[in-house]
Amino acid sequence: SRCFSSNITIETQGEDFPETNWLGQTLYFGERSTSASICVNYPTKRCTVINLHPETGETNTGILKIIARMTKGFAGVYGSLQRLGDIRVGDSVYLKTN
Repeated sequence: SRCFSSNITIETQGEDFPETNWLGQTLYFGERSTSASICVNYPTKRCTVINLHPETGETNTGILKIIARMTKGFAGVYGSLQRLGDIRVGDSVYLKTN
């Protein structure tokens, strides 16, 4: 969702908010020699800004309430570049333990 102002969005299947289990691991994007990799450093604490629709400014407090209930207010992760490279729409994403 655009409410989260993410730089990278990864489509996953299964559990909600799987990124909470990725801390300390590395994300690899694609299988090219030019592909980037990112170390997952820490979770993103969310504030009330995500309640605002980015185009209309309308408020929906339900979004933050769900996140607070399910993940104690965290949704998304911060990462640091491990290997400079490219990331392409549709890339497969691999998670590896460091």
